Amino acid sequence: MQGLYIGYRDPLFGIIIFVALIGLIALLSYGWGLYAHRRRQAAINSFLKELSHLHDEAIGEALAAGPQTIPAMLLLAEAFLKSGEYQQAIAIYLAILNRHAQTLDPFDQSRLLGKLGRAYAKAGFLERAKIHLQESLRLDHANTDSLKLLAVVLDRSGKLSESLEVWEVLEAHGVDASCWRGLAEAKLITHEAISPTERLAKLEALYRSRPRLTRFFYREALTIDPERYILEALNHHPLELLDLLWNLEKPNANLDTITSPEGRALMAAKGWIVANEMAGPFELEILAQLQQHGHGAHATLGFEYLCTSCKQMVPIDTDICPHCFDAGTLLPEPILQRPMKERLYE
Repeated sequence: MQGLYIGYRDPLFGIIIFVALIGLIALLSYGWGLYAHRRRQAAINSFLKELSHLHDEAIGEALAAGPQTIPAMLLLAEAFLKSGEYQQAIAIYLAILNRHAQTLDPFDQSRLLGKLGRAYAKAGFLERAKIHLQESLRLDHANTDSLKLLAVVLDRSGKLSESLEVWEVLEAHGVDASCWRGLAEAKLITHEAISPTERLAKLEALYRSRPRLTRFFYREALTIDPERYILEALNHHPLELLDLLWNLEKPNANLDTITSPEGRALMAAKGWIVANEMAGPFELEILAQLQQHGHGAHATLGFEYLCTSCKQMVPIDTDICPHCFDAGTLLPEPILQRPMKERLYE
């Protein structure tokens, strides 16, 4: 029996304790992750429950005073939309429609339904947004705001042909929708059963007449034929395409042909060249210095996107701003960060 006893001085005892601690830590980590997941799910369920709640007591009390309170409530709804509290804005719009629909003329009802559709679109409920926008247009066929938003909702729903038809109707109403229409046409081209070379030629012809499609075109071009288009992108659009260029491998082309200061700064930050003078964002200069001192592997760039139309930040790259629904207005904003491997290790 004494031979089977593991004393506290035995090295095997320490190994057993170490393994047990690792197992305990793993179990606690799993439990915490499960708890955090359930909290997130509960928050989402609460959000959906609030969205479907049509009669908020405070809103009802405010509207009970009569139609004269509607302008103030609409201003409050706009404030909620700007702050991202979409469920509150939706509740206000629905309460106004439920309480005062009979006192509003068709023109005002159409505008209110358009606002409700916009709130649903911002919240991501595209089908509900589509239903309310269509009702808005039934009441007022000339409501160009609802028409524009309906086209955006159809585009985001993947119904590109229908979206293109709506943009054509808007142009018939005298609205300059060339950029949105060009974006819809470009997306349809990417779905055509043609060779990559033919697709690229069609997209380039479209892009040359619509500069706001620059990012859409180069996203395709740098995927299909990076060696051909990377020099052009570095020379003419280095900052506009910073995120796309950052993830590319070093080309075999002659990099001495790059004369753009910002393009050369980007290449120095990537470690492709050594640049004596720097131009462009501060983040590129920092990364170029790290590359020169042999520490380039310890830092990289992440990106957020700034809408040049509404000045709002967007965390992901998209062709249409989710805040103002303008097309081709997002530009990358670099963020210094550690590489993914180091962050995962921590």
